[in-house]
This record gives sequence, C-alpha cells and structure tokens, in this order.
Amino acid sequence: MKVFITGGTGFIGRHLVQRMAQTGHEMYCLARRTSDTRELRALGAHIVIGDVAEKASLKEGLGGCDWVFNLANVYTMWEPDRDIYRRVNVEGTRNVMECALEAGVSKVVHVSTMGVWGTPEEAPFREETPVAAFRESEYNRTKYAGELIVWQLSSEKGLPMVMISPCMVLGMGDTKAFGELIRLFIEGRMPATVFPDTVITFVHVHDVAEAILRAAEKANNLGEKYIIGNARLSLREVYALISNISGVAPPKLRMPDVLALLNARVLTWIADRIKRPPLWGMAIDAMREMRHGWIVDGGKAERELGVVYTPIRKAFEDEVAWHRMSETERLRAREAQGMPKARAQAWPAAERRSQARQVVDLPCDLDGLSNGHDAHTKAQVANLSAQGMYVQAAEPFDEGTEARITAIQFGETFWVMGKVLRNTDSGMAIRFTEKAPKEIERILDANRE
Repeated sequence: MKVFITGGTGFIGRHLVQRMAQTGHEMYCLARRTSDTRELRALGAHIVIGDVAEKASLKEGLGGCDWVFNLANVYTMWEPDRDIYRRVNVEGTRNVMECALEAGVSKVVHVSTMGVWGTPEEAPFREETPVAAFRESEYNRTKYAGELIVWQLSSEKGLPMVMISPCMVLGMGDTKAFGELIRLFIEGRMPATVFPDTVITFVHVHDVAEAILRAAEKANNLGEKYIIGNARLSLREVYALISNISGVAPPKLRMPDVLALLNARVLTWIADRIKRPPLWGMAIDAMREMRHGWIVDGGKAERELGVVYTPIRKAFEDEVAWHRMSETERLRAREAQGMPKARAQAWPAAERRSQARQVVDLPCDLDGLSNGHDAHTKAQVANLSAQGMYVQAAEPFDEGTEARITAIQFGETFWVMGKVLRNTDSGMAIRFTEKAPKEIERILDANRE
C-alpha cells in the first residue's frame, strides 16, 4: 500500500517508520522544511515538505495514497503559545481528515491518547467507557476536540477511520514529559518524588507502532477504537524500577500533593512570563494529570490485533540507556543502522571558533532586549554552533544588543539568550550568553559528521 504519514519525525512516528520499513508498504512522510528527515529517508520514506496547517501540502502528499496514518500533534504539558495546541491538535487534525476524504483513501488510522477519557469513574476503563466531563491539560483537551472531529467526519461523511489510543509511551528517543522525568531522575536532579500512589498504564513504543500497522492491515475494522497498553504501575513502583535499572537512588524527599500543585502553579506562572519551560518539568498541566493517573485495560488490542505487549521493564531499560548515551554514541547507533551522515560546513575563517559551526536553515523570532531595543523581527538561522549562531534578518540589531532567539524544532518550541557580536546589512553574529538548550544540541547532533 501507498501510505501517507504525518508526525513521522516524532517519537512514535520514527519507530513506526522503522517498523514500516520491514514491510512492502511505500511511505510518504510529511515534514517541515527544518525537520531532520535523514533517518526517514534512509529507511526508504519519501519526504513531502509541508505542515498539517497547510492543506496544499497535504493534498500533494495524499495524492494516490491508500492509507493515512495521522500522528502529528503537539504533545507537551507547557507551551509559550498555548494556541499551538489548537492549531495542530484540532485544526491540523481537521485538515488531514478533510484532505483524506477528498483523496478517497481506503483507511485512516488516527493516533489519539488515553488522556482523552480524562478521569472516568470506571477503573480500569476500556474503549467503551464514557469519557469524563473534564480533562486536566490543554494537550488532552485539544486531542479530545480533534478526536471528536474524526468521529464526526466518520459518521457524517463516511471517513474510513480507525482510532488508536496509546497509554503512557516509553522507549528510546523519548524527550517528552515522562522521558524528562526519567532523565532528571538518573541525572540526580529530581529534587523530590511526587504522587507515589498514582497509578499509570504504560506501553513500549514498539507495541504502539505495531498496533498502528496491524490496525491498518486488519480487514473489516472501520470505526473501531483500540487502547494500546497494559502495564499498570504506581509511581512508587516506577521510582523503584528506575532506581533498580539505573543504580541511582531515588530522591530522599517526597513532596506532598498540595505542595507539588502549588509549586507547579508558581513555576508555570514564571514560565509563562519568561517564555521558558517550567523548572523540573513541573508544569501545572503535567502535575494535575500525574496526580490522577490512568488505570486502563488495553486487552482489546491483544484480542483483535494480536498485539503481544513487551514487558514494561524493557521499555524503562531502553529509555534509561538512551538518556545515558552521549551524543556521539547516539550518532554511532544511527550509523550502525545505516543512517547517512550530513556534512558540516564551517563559518568563514574570521568567525571560526573552537566549536564547529554547521550550516542550517531554521526560521526564528528575535526580540531585542537592550540598547534601546524593544524590537521584534523574523529571521533565519544560517549557521549554528553550541556557542552561537549567525542569523539573516531584514533589520539587524546593533552590536552589543541582548536578544532572545525563539524557534521551533523537532516539534518543540525553545529559546536561548544571546548577545550581538557584530552585524551586517543582512544579518548578525550572536553569541549565546547561557548554555545552549537541548534542541540546539539535537540539531548539531543531527548534522555532525
């Protein structure tokens, strides 16, 4: 089959493409111009440059396709621009589904989440369990709104859809909320444990990828919903498991529930004003979700799709191992899988530093914060290192101006502070005045020789 995939550069998406590469299906993956698509290309996927917000690119990619796998979403617990959840999770979903209808595809597999149920009274809850009236996070509220659009188009327009609702997904490459918790734990930077009695249902990312493929290949299942996941652990058990695997002792302090929520409110309030993610990942949405947890029954996927769940310890082992890999080790791991290397290019000799600079093409926003600047301008990052960048801008800032650079990469918004060292008529060299965020490290790693 010819398959159109959105969200292929994301956590689940990359594992799905790896699984699809073992089949005879032909893959067309939608990706932004700034996304790292080398792994997808190496696995045989055709890349369609575009965005779920752009119907023209969707129509181009969907032409002649038999199936659509819709994984594109903003999965975070905090964003500086909260409207991005609506634009991607709601309107982006609508665009994909309407274009799939126009293209006449035979099946759409839409990837939702267990979080759309909120906190139902039934535990464990199943596919047929009525959803609760309220969802704790903007992510789950917009995922639910997007899911309702899919069901509406199915009932009113005949959209040939199947719904996949993963539980908490773990495995190599996880940089999201729970992955960040594991990273802080094994680095000894988690100040205290929270909500030890909360129970969450987990699943290995490989099982989610397998379920998506099997749901597409199964006949006579249009209109079905499948929850994916079966491993129920309390957070107390999770902390003990991570400690056992990593050899790192859990934090000695346990933060009371009320204090955890209060701290999250304060840290989120600060984050909203400085436009940087809350410290320790303690966004109020994340803490509210974690307080309630999800006790879920994913047995239908076992019975009807033949999914055999991976022991959840393996998912935690994979995640801990991945977080402990150096950037070089991750690069070598990709090369061992046949991933191609991109050739780095240096800045002009007069601007070379000890850190190698690499040519990139990354749109960004610049805000001047000193020397009389209270300006905002659109720009393009042309060269990047862990120490600084060269950006092209129509209205460069004066030398010495402190600036905040904001960009989106790998589906995540990040920002970093810098200072303009020199400028030209078309751009400026900026040196970072703080440690480069992880997104910059990932961009550099993706292009390193």
